[in-house]
Amino acid sequence: MSYPISIVPFHGDSIITLDAEGNHYVAITPISDALGIAAFKQREKLKNDERWQHKLLPCQTPGGVQDTFCIPLKKLNGWLFSINPNKVRSDLKEKVIQYQEECFDVLYRYWQGETVNRQAKPQTPYDLIDTQKLKSLQSQSKTLAWDYLKSLGIEQPAIQPANQPRSSYRHQPYDLGKLAASLRPLAREYDKHHFWVHVHELNTVVKYQRKATLHKLIDANLLFSDGDNRYTRKANMHVARHYFKGTRKRVYVLSWKLLDQENRV
Repeated sequence: MSYPISIVPFHGDSIITLDAEGNHYVAITPISDALGIAAFKQREKLKNDERWQHKLLPCQTPGGVQDTFCIPLKKLNGWLFSINPNKVRSDLKEKVIQYQEECFDVLYRYWQGETVNRQAKPQTPYDLIDTQKLKSLQSQSKTLAWDYLKSLGIEQPAIQPANQPRSSYRHQPYDLGKLAASLRPLAREYDKHHFWVHVHELNTVVKYQRKATLHKLIDANLLFSDGDNRYTRKANMHVARHYFKGTRKRVYVLSWKLLDQENRV
């Protein structure tokens, strides 16, 4: 004998319930999967305590008859509140709390014959949007569309100024004296002519002026960063082998002469 299942939608998940032997049951695995917790651990926990009155019930599913681990619906809240939200993934913490607050009520109303409508209590102003009305207003005027959205509590983003020609400063290299002062505490000795810094360290210093700065350093023979440059590749391999146990790291190799620029500020 197998029992037909009922699927109840809940916050984008599907909860499996069934009526067996005169009682309402709920499947554990789908809820465990939705909450990002190990289903097998939860089954073991429930098996080890007879109070949960667990059953392995043969259920009729689209894939055929399958044995499903279930507990009585009346025990669901007790099990959910045995799950500590602080011990699940941080991105799922709120979802666990949401299940604990609402899930039992939704399933109870379902089995009492009430219509379960997850849209009955919108969570945000966006749930209130009548998409057909919004499309109609947008076809007439953007102003009308935004007036409608504002009435729902959705504010229009601030209007950005028209794009201006890029300021010339964005194409100016970073001051080499300041760069030398910033890199001095980061410099790692390579040989008597060169030192190296991590790529991200130099990029953090020069920020949006990175490209112009790199070109200026290369033109001045102060930086060896060309990916096709044999010397640079050799230096990267050397740094990886001697400083990072063979793990390849992206570094810039610079001339010690760069640090002389610090005295010219």
